[in-house]
Amino acid sequence: MPPDDDGVVTTRTDRPQRADAHRNVEAILDAATATLARDPDASVNDIAKAAGVGRVTLYGHFENRGVLVAAVVARAMQDSEVSLRGVDLSGDPAAALVRLIEATWQVTLRYGALVVAAEKSLPAADLAAAHDEPRERVERDRKSTRLNSSHRCISYAVFCLKKK
Repeated sequence: MPPDDDGVVTTRTDRPQRADAHRNVEAILDAATATLARDPDASVNDIAKAAGVGRVTLYGHFENRGVLVAAVVARAMQDSEVSLRGVDLSGDPAAALVRLIEATWQVTLRYGALVVAAEKSLPAADLAAAHDEPRERVERDRKSTRLNSSHRCISYAVFCLKKK
């Protein structure tokens, strides 16, 4: 399971995990991210093998493939937000847009076909909900009077692309 707001990873019974269980969860999430990025149809067996754990261990932490994919998506969204928030959007709007596109491509390369796995495994509402926070932030930023011209230009471009 992904960490809660305090960074504590819990089991399906919501008890804090032992260190080895925490390492297993991290290994499973890392393996699922890499495996699903390459092959969105990868099986639980493929993911468990890549994580160096058995299926029983994997299922001990994630009750089914959908729950695992949801945890990977949540982690990917969080990692992506951190990466993209770190992009310097100051200065020339064109240069800022280039930096944003380069950072976006790095995220795309890391997570590859994960979006395909998510579309196949998760209800559409859950997949849409995973994007709510970033979408709302972009919309708030777009409307904010505090934005400099680079931010407004980039936010407007993202907003227009979203509508297409």
